[in-house]
Amino acid sequence: MIRQYSNKEILEIIGENARRYRRELNLSQLELATSTGLSTSTIQLFESGKINISLSNLLTIMRSLGQIENITSLFPEQPENPYKTFRRQ
Repeated sequence: MIRQYSNKEILEIIGENARRYRRELNLSQLELATSTGLSTSTIQLFESGKINISLSNLLTIMRSLGQIENITSLFPEQPENPYKTFRRQ
């Protein structure tokens, strides 16, 4: 069975995964902040899951990391919506 995550847990997972991408590129938080136009504190808070950034900022970060095509890899696996299963029958 796939685990249900709280919003807070999802934000933390997204931030951790983005941090992993940044570190794989050997970028500092300052360098990522500079390339995205966001503040270093925003990057720090985002990576720690302490703030809910806008979708626009998330896209900007992923583009800067060269990972826009992998954006869905940031998110934990979620259970299928039971409504969709019901509709297929």
